[in-house]
Amino acid sequence: VVENSLGKRILGKCPHILRAEFQAEKIPGFPLPLPLLDQIPNGSKIIVIRGGGIGDLILLIPALRIFKNFIGKQIVLSLATFQEKIEIFRGIPEIDELKAMPAKLSEMLGYDFYVEFSARLDLFREIHMTDYYLSLFGISYEDVEVSLKEPWLCPETGNSEKVRDWFHNLRKKWANVVYVNLDATDIIRRLPPSLIPELAKAFPNVGFVISRLENKDYLKAYPNLFVLDTYTSLKEYLSLILNSDAIVSSDSSAYHIAGAFRKPAVALFGPIASALRAKYYSSVIPIDAQYVGETCTSPCGLNAVTELKCSNLGKPYDFSKGCPEAQLRGTVYSPCLLSISSEKIIEALSRLLSTS
Repeated sequence: VVENSLGKRILGKCPHILRAEFQAEKIPGFPLPLPLLDQIPNGSKIIVIRGGGIGDLILLIPALRIFKNFIGKQIVLSLATFQEKIEIFRGIPEIDELKAMPAKLSEMLGYDFYVEFSARLDLFREIHMTDYYLSLFGISYEDVEVSLKEPWLCPETGNSEKVRDWFHNLRKKWANVVYVNLDATDIIRRLPPSLIPELAKAFPNVGFVISRLENKDYLKAYPNLFVLDTYTSLKEYLSLILNSDAIVSSDSSAYHIAGAFRKPAVALFGPIASALRAKYYSSVIPIDAQYVGETCTSPCGLNAVTELKCSNLGKPYDFSKGCPEAQLRGTVYSPCLLSISSEKIIEALSRLLSTS
């Protein structure tokens, strides 16, 4: 059993399957869709099914906590998510059980209700993701106090002794350490490597950490640049951000983790408006591209929900080579993100470091 949207993607890779239909209500003992809140009996067992990226899951945390506390009844709240992402939810007191997904059908029996998030994708594109989750829980997100919508991660999730010791040695020379994340799930949100030397030159007394570096010459040219590969361990990745003084990030998991740890962060947005993802983080400074191109105006709204089929050019395009505007201009990275000046990024980071 997986969430509906992921199931459709899996089936999309199986052209020999013409149609698959899953009628949960016809399976004896399978949980029912979540009813209206006032119709949930006391003592109900509810399982939430959600995959997705790290950022998507972090934005789910406040919705889970609000739902559990808002309902005003004794319920058992379980969450089914990818095995490799379970660490994110450790220490969240409102979650009673964590289950690895995909799950066997037999593992889904015994719950009274389920919640999954494949409906109302029009709403998904229009409002903040946490508000989207709340709406599918049946909660009026406009009536929820804003401070309750800020995600929180248990510090123990970032407790890696290996990373902690690495930072301890680094801080013998560098009092301030900033993690720079250029990566993102898809190419349209990635940042150019040229940002690294710009930051290293602008802040010679700050140590900059990155997780991956293709141009090894940067390490020779900038003594304040360091590499710590955490791609194989979520705990080490969380620990890297927890131990940093500030973060500079693409629109990706790094700034979500930073915000949930209350770490200062600068996050750069192009295709997706920051208001849809970052507005409830008190420690994150979002920078939105102000770009007008030949095929688009930022934010264009391109994201994974489009299933890579959006075509502003009026014809199919290879999403792996970038957005339509990038292909038109012959650039690897999204022109909207390239339009954000390094001066603006440096000024925002300078503000964070002066107050942190």
